[in-house]
Amino acid sequence: MVDDDRAANVVVGACYAFVVPRDQTVMVVDDDPAFREVVCAILDDEGYATLSAEHGRDAIAQLTAGAHPDLLLLDLNMPVMSGWDFFAWVGASPWAETPVLLLTGSDASGFGAARVLAKSITPDALLVAVRDRLR
Repeated sequence: MVDDDRAANVVVGACYAFVVPRDQTVMVVDDDPAFREVVCAILDDEGYATLSAEHGRDAIAQLTAGAHPDLLLLDLNMPVMSGWDFFAWVGASPWAETPVLLLTGSDASGFGAARVLAKSITPDALLVAVRDRLR
């Protein structure tokens, strides 16, 4: 039995159930505010804490101010600081071990260090990818 105060929500999938600890945080970095809002809502509904950044520089400001996401969900084409540049910064920073999922409409072929997902992904597939990356 899951102690709701201590652990989590139980999420039931098609053929399985899994526990989402309340202390897992996903930072969504995307310049489209409507897309960020939808992705954060999907994650929030499943028990994840979320942080939202509109571009790489905004994400860096949050990280250096003390944010500690367990996963970065990153678009590539953004103004101010692209996802490409942010990903390079992360790789040379104290957050280098933070898992990254690229959620983009751009061609990300050759981006070997992260899993790449199309922005047209379904909510269920997004949740499975997030859960798998956070294992």
